[in-house]
Amino acid sequence: MTAHDADRVLGAAVEPLGDAAPRLGYEVVIVLAISLGQSGVYSLLRIIERLTRPQPLGEQSSSLNPSVTPDRPWLDLTYQVVNIAFALVPVLLVLYLLDRTNRPAGRAIGFDLRRPVFDAWFGVLIAACIGVPGLGLYLGARALGLNGAEIVFIPSATTKGHADYLWELEQRAHAVANGYFVGTINRVGTEAPWNIGQFFGSSYFSNPDGRILVKGSEDKDELVVADLNLDEIREVRTHWQFYRDRRPEMYGELTSMKG
Repeated sequence: MTAHDADRVLGAAVEPLGDAAPRLGYEVVIVLAISLGQSGVYSLLRIIERLTRPQPLGEQSSSLNPSVTPDRPWLDLTYQVVNIAFALVPVLLVLYLLDRTNRPAGRAIGFDLRRPVFDAWFGVLIAACIGVPGLGLYLGARALGLNGAEIVFIPSATTKGHADYLWELEQRAHAVANGYFVGTINRVGTEAPWNIGQFFGSSYFSNPDGRILVKGSEDKDELVVADLNLDEIREVRTHWQFYRDRRPEMYGELTSMKG
């Protein structure tokens, strides 16, 4: 059997690169249309739908990754994994089509080891841009606790929407992780001329266990007052021992100014 006959049996005729290039472009466009293009169109329509609602955008809420079966976590996890797997199918199709005309497919899209050092450092830079701001907030809260803070006040101006739950959770998490009281402040009303949304207030005090002691109104200016038993700080830190189990000697070089 000749090489040409074998190629016909496999169902892939060898074509000159010049003839294959236009078809390759069409294949890429089609795959993008059924993957990223589809997602982009639906996202745009979703934005239009929200902007045309009678309710202001700042007062609307949305779930980034809603639970399918909240009463059965194992089944919900299965749904999420399967959803991710099917989302990767168009990627596999792209690699397959590229490999037919431009082997190896990975090199055609830059997925190779020709510049490992540059790619590694570029990835670290992207990860740093994403993670460093949040890490800085965490380290600041930890530094306050290590230097004797018994209560930390956290002012903010947060509007209704997806941040409601996270706003409360992250402040209480600071209280638990560092064993001190937290006074979290949020404003109420709106702010002209921007009118970016409704500030939902709900200022509160949290104890070192993360329990909310008192909470203010969502729509009225109020003075929130709470009685704080500072002995709880010692009790909680003795019980949880987050500070006792620190191992600063293991990461001291990361915070050193020495080159």
